Amino acid sequence: MTRTHGFLLGRSIAGEAELLTLAVDPGHRRMGAGAALTTEFAVAARDLGAETGFLEVAADNIGARALYRRLGWIEAGTRRGYYGAGLDALTLRLEL
Repeated sequence: MTRTHGFLLGRSIAGEAELLTLAVDPGHRRMGAGAALTTEFAVAARDLGAETGFLEVAADNIGARALYRRLGWIEAGTRRGYYGAGLDALTLRLEL
């Protein structure tokens, strides 16, 4: 999925979808592109038969965490050191 100022990469298989990458041009953040892409991903994954979506986000990425929380994603776990020593990832889940 692409927009003028961002893109999202995800996959869906066996009833689950995974949001792998979401990127928005820094000069265009907080203008709705990330929310639109994430919402489109959820709709497309559901249309493909996924019941649950998952993603991992850096624990210190406050902006991304706020976006996902606003869109209904909830914390499902933590991966200690996922991004290196002391850099944890939060696993988030969304019922589709």
